[in-house]
Amino acid sequence: MKIHDAILAGASGLIGKHISSLLKNNKINQIHLNRKSLGIASENIEEAIVNFRDVNSFKNFLNADCIYLSTGTRLTLLQLLHIKKKDRLNFLEVDFEMPLRVAKAAYERGVKKIALVSAIGADKKSKNFYLKTKGALEEEILNIGFDKVVIARPGHLLGKRDIPIAIEVKIYELIFKTISPFMVSVFRKYRNIRAESVAASLVAYINKPSKGCVILDYDNFKNY
Repeated sequence: MKIHDAILAGASGLIGKHISSLLKNNKINQIHLNRKSLGIASENIEEAIVNFRDVNSFKNFLNADCIYLSTGTRLTLLQLLHIKKKDRLNFLEVDFEMPLRVAKAAYERGVKKIALVSAIGADKKSKNFYLKTKGALEEEILNIGFDKVVIARPGHLLGKRDIPIAIEVKIYELIFKTISPFMVSVFRKYRNIRAESVAASLVAYINKPSKGCVILDYDNFKNY
């Protein structure tokens, strides 16, 4: 099995696309774990079509020094505030069980470093189901034993999406653009941020010669 420099799960997402592009521009050999082909295989990119529910379908592709987990359910603004009980099992599978399954398998295969895309406000004690799930995943991954863990906690992501932006999202982005200069102190970290800045900071921090855990938020992202 070929050994790569990096593994990426979530290459179709807003941040994942930029991570892949950055790695490609730096000629870093990467393998993408995808449920279906994205048609982007190249000299530096290999695609592995896998079933994330079955560890045996992807564990043999986990041969690298680091892994980027940029997976997650695409939610509306209302769903971010409240995920209905009937939708929670599917959400947990995609946003908790699946990335944790991949992370554990990667560690068992010898991967030393992991970069995780989480969310601002992530907290396993939160009353918000979305943030509670993100916080629980962070804690589980921290307890696996990786030499280095980099966690990105962005606010609302800005960038070109592959589907039209809903009108309520456009209004939300316009409002936050207007009030952003006044979001200071503890509110500063909730500012909107461009997806490419989040991706660039993850790639930069995971490659720094240090161990332990680093949690990134707005002030880290804005420098990239």
